[in-house]
Amino acid sequence: MALDVPVIAALITAGASLTVAILSMVSSSASQKRLMLNQAELQRYQRDLKRLQDELDQKAAERDARRDYEYEAKKHLYHECSPLLFQLSDQAASALERIQGLAESAAQGKLGAGPASWLSADRFRYYRASTEYRLLAPLATLKLLKQRLTKLDLSLDPEIYLLYSLARQAGRVLSDDFTLAKLSPVCRYDPHDDDARRLSKTDPATYWQQGVPRGILDNAIDALLVKDGDGCRIMSFLEFEAVRHDEQSAAGLALARIGYLFKEFHPQQRPVLWRLLLATASIYRAIGLISEREHGRAPMGDAVRLLVLPQDERAQFAWQGDGQQAASAADFEAVDSYLLRELEKVIRRIHTGSVPSN
Repeated sequence: MALDVPVIAALITAGASLTVAILSMVSSSASQKRLMLNQAELQRYQRDLKRLQDELDQKAAERDARRDYEYEAKKHLYHECSPLLFQLSDQAASALERIQGLAESAAQGKLGAGPASWLSADRFRYYRASTEYRLLAPLATLKLLKQRLTKLDLSLDPEIYLLYSLARQAGRVLSDDFTLAKLSPVCRYDPHDDDARRLSKTDPATYWQQGVPRGILDNAIDALLVKDGDGCRIMSFLEFEAVRHDEQSAAGLALARIGYLFKEFHPQQRPVLWRLLLATASIYRAIGLISEREHGRAPMGDAVRLLVLPQDERAQFAWQGDGQQAASAADFEAVDSYLLRELEKVIRRIHTGSVPSN
């Protein structure tokens, strides 16, 4: 049976309405889902934003705390160390000048054995006393510096770390006689031979002891420290002379035990000791160069160059006279090799910026 046209139209209209209703429901459901997804995404974004802000706030707080710590720590570091570093620089310059003076005095024939020698064994003259004092004074200052630096952060100032490391190495040099004797060109050196005392009179280069054992050196350094209130200070040269002549006191006895070192000294007759002095001179020259720079502007990358004595300065250590360079290039190479090896870790830390805190 055929449907009437109005009925068909009504059915089509109803179908269309149903389709629209269904599509509306589907669209509304999809919109609802999209809205929920958008809200969830917004919440995640807000959580991420808050976490990021918290991290930034935490880093800012840590940065501010680090900055405050470094400011206070640096202020404390400079307050504690600057006076001693200034004193160390001055003493290092004095010791360097005396080592150069020993070469000049040898060139003038004023060193060695005999009553005319400034380092004669016949009597304890001023030159020998002042030589001992000038070489011991920086090491005594180093001991005071060590006591203060144990509680300070050296990583805050690589320049102070380098100065301290150089001074510490200077404190070891006078006890490294066997090490330097073995470096090329090798020095015949046997001060512990059973007959060394007798043989040293005819062959001092081989049999005279030309270094100081660490324990004996430490005692001599301690002898220069004088109680001053709650702390210590380095005794003056006047006080040193008085104590040096008083071998009945503990300090005088400690100093007398290193008296053999410069007694009748001459670079030709004590080549190992002369190497020790050249190494000490190189260290103190480097300390002087660093100390003379504007604080905080020293390029630390040239630590190696600072340690190696340049050719034009080596003539200052000539001891044969007539402007000749007595200390051979090989001796300087031995000294350079020794210093670069002993300070290798320090140099690497300076170059890489990995200075330890203490």
